[in-house]
Amino acid sequence: MPHVQVAASSHGLSQVSYDTSTNPFTLHLTPRAPAEVEGTTVTDQIVISACLDVPCTRHIPGSPSTVEVTYAVRGHLQVAPQTLAFSHVLGSSPSPGATQLSLRGRSVHWNASASPSWIQLSGASSGVTPSVLSVGVDPASVPMGTHDGGITLTQTDTGEVTTVPVVLQVVAPSLAVSPSTLSFTGSGSGSPSEASLSLSLDTGTAAHGWTVALDTGGGAPWLKLSSTSGTVSASGTTLSVSVDSTGLQIGTHSASLVFTATVEGQSVSRTVPVSLSIHGLPWVADNGVGLVSTPSVSKLSHTVTVKDTLGQTTGTWVARSSQGWLSVTAGGASGGELTLTANPAGLADNALHLAEVSIADGASPDQVSEVIKVGLWVGSTVINSQDTLPIAFKVVETDPVRPYAYVHDGAGSLSVYNLYTAKLVTTLTGLGSSLGAMTVSSDGSTLYVLDATTLRIVPVDLGTFTAGTAWTLSSGLLSWITYARPDGHGLVLTNDGQILEPTTGAVVTLVTGKMPSGMAALSASQDGSLFCGINSGISPYTLSCHELRYTRSTGAVALTSRGSGPFGVGSNGRDVAVNHDGSRVYAASGSPYSFAVYDGKTLKVLTQLPADAYPNAVEVGSDNRFYGAASVWYGDKDVWVYDNAGWALGSYDMAGYARNILDRQLKVSGDGKRFVALTDDPRLVFVTAP
Repeated sequence: MPHVQVAASSHGLSQVSYDTSTNPFTLHLTPRAPAEVEGTTVTDQIVISACLDVPCTRHIPGSPSTVEVTYAVRGHLQVAPQTLAFSHVLGSSPSPGATQLSLRGRSVHWNASASPSWIQLSGASSGVTPSVLSVGVDPASVPMGTHDGGITLTQTDTGEVTTVPVVLQVVAPSLAVSPSTLSFTGSGSGSPSEASLSLSLDTGTAAHGWTVALDTGGGAPWLKLSSTSGTVSASGTTLSVSVDSTGLQIGTHSASLVFTATVEGQSVSRTVPVSLSIHGLPWVADNGVGLVSTPSVSKLSHTVTVKDTLGQTTGTWVARSSQGWLSVTAGGASGGELTLTANPAGLADNALHLAEVSIADGASPDQVSEVIKVGLWVGSTVINSQDTLPIAFKVVETDPVRPYAYVHDGAGSLSVYNLYTAKLVTTLTGLGSSLGAMTVSSDGSTLYVLDATTLRIVPVDLGTFTAGTAWTLSSGLLSWITYARPDGHGLVLTNDGQILEPTTGAVVTLVTGKMPSGMAALSASQDGSLFCGINSGISPYTLSCHELRYTRSTGAVALTSRGSGPFGVGSNGRDVAVNHDGSRVYAASGSPYSFAVYDGKTLKVLTQLPADAYPNAVEVGSDNRFYGAASVWYGDKDVWVYDNAGWALGSYDMAGYARNILDRQLKVSGDGKRFVALTDDPRLVFVTAP
């Protein structure tokens, strides 16, 4: 058989194959893809040679033979992408954006249709390639789940069909709450704490309704929201969440907020756990401290005990001083000691220097719960052991912070004297027409002056020496007032049976107990836990005491009677004083000629501190020392000083011969280094303490 060779041009052919093992043999032609061929008609040649030799130099007759091949090139529709997928959040707006199908091919005529109806074709639904078909979806009536559909593209000249699958996934909306948990701390004082909570729903601009369910575990409704329903979208909404710890016990309280959004009948929820930890706040009994620096008298340090308002011992505290000259213990545990130390170096002489010590809970150092006001008197001269001014006054009171004595003669003006220089500092007028008893707040911020004629109490700002709005009272029996600070909350007690708020004068309603009335004098412990009263003009006298408590969680004030002292201890009661923690109560009476010392809990008489006829004033200083005075006309001593254990520290003569100290007119300076008395000489007498 001769050797056969086949050659072909490649305008429209990609391959020519044959098998010469058969006779006749068949040629197989493979055209190129239409996209690879230019033009609509393509002509190729196939040359078949039959030769006697391999180089094909000797052809047999009729060789070579040429075959003309002509192709009509028809376009084929090409689509990209070959599948479409859309995702939609139920109830959201706007709908998912349209996407584009690219239709290519050589001048292919096509038309398109879509099913089901949620598939939407935008623009022309037929055309000629190249072209673009915009495809979108309308999920408005489509439920949640995965939904299948398709686009049918038909090539009109051949009827060839191309299907593009379309998938629509409708998903549930997501409700987001930030933060996902809330934690609060409280002191049980009822003071609300707040936090912000943000809600958002991933439904775009479409807003849907939401509600919230509050669950405090069946306890007190301490959790509150600014709103419990509304609408929310992707732009979000903000709520205020607050807690009120009123009445809650110490410990951790748990609650939850369950937020639910409803979208086209479907509900989505988020739960926010909420915790509230109740703990006490640090406070001190002696929140007013006086210090002094002179060549002969000095007190530059004072130590206070930092307590917890709820009586806990697990808390911590931190302290900061407002002035560089006053250093303080940086922090400690509840029940620990805080020491204040003054350094007068570089401070101006013969001047009063003021500072504040801020105390905060160790867990919340920026939330100050207690402030100690501190005064330091720096003097340049030696202090006299005694200074006497021949001026008639009727009532004296001292400042726990400043080295000042406040005195008046029963008329309408009040004079302020420096306890160390015996100099007049200033005079206040217009306080009333007939001034009476006075008392000072424990931090030295306010002097309360009784106007006996008009039955008013006038609060005086001791920082500015300005009088505030007077409190009008109703009882005509009022003659004595004293200040107490139980559990760190100030109160003004009156001897006509009232307890008043120290800033407004509002009458406090007791939750338990009854305030006694008709006492000649009242006195409270430094920590405010105990106050006692003594009557006058009756023999024997009656001394009675009450436990005083303030509950921060409710603002309630409660009295619990501790009863009265034994009958017949003394006659003609004059004055009463209570030491710092209420463990000792001192009484002055016409007889016996000594100061009775009572146990603050049992009111049993512990001892009698020697004096002379006739005891008429008792005081406890900032160092817990006891000071007692007597109306001694002809004796050589009329003031005695004892320590808290009853040891005598000194005795003094302040009134002249056949003269006496006025009833209840013996007071001690805030630093405990000077005391002052009024006599009927008349005299205003300042004495340096032992």
